[in-house]
Amino acid sequence: MKSHLKSSVWYREPMVWLVIMIPFSAVVMGAVMLTLAVTTYDGLVTDDYYKKGLQINRSMERDALAASYDLAGEVLLGAPGEAVEVTLAGNPRFRAPEIVHLRLFHATRAGLDRHLIMRRVASGRYVASGLQLEAGDWHAQLDADDWRLKARLTASHLSQRVSLGQAGSPDQ
Repeated sequence: MKSHLKSSVWYREPMVWLVIMIPFSAVVMGAVMLTLAVTTYDGLVTDDYYKKGLQINRSMERDALAASYDLAGEVLLGAPGEAVEVTLAGNPRFRAPEIVHLRLFHATRAGLDRHLIMRRVASGRYVASGLQLEAGDWHAQLDADDWRLKARLTASHLSQRVSLGQAGSPDQ
């Protein structure tokens, strides 16, 4: 009996190409992932995490001092590009500084963080030029040299009023 085996060239067999394509696609996808890892910035990872950890005690002292002054504040964010206004109140021992800092930290993207230096225009009232925020969740921090107040806000294209509350409250 004679077998009728048809001989063909290897590159005309579909199974050979299937076996070749699986490792080839893994190499191509690996190159794509390596390119993305090298060229994109991951804003969630910090290089100096140890130094940031050491600053926690100083931050807690600032919160405690704000609580001892019974500080409370309110931020009025106008529509994008309008002025930002802060009102600040405390007990009689509190002396309102000439300048306060309003820092707005985006919840996930550090590249969008904003810092406003606000000058006092009246007793306990501060104003700064317009501010534009991307939509999303933000952390607001109002501080001077030795105290700070914090709050959370959600940015939108409408004006909004955000209460900074009393320092040391549990929602901060």
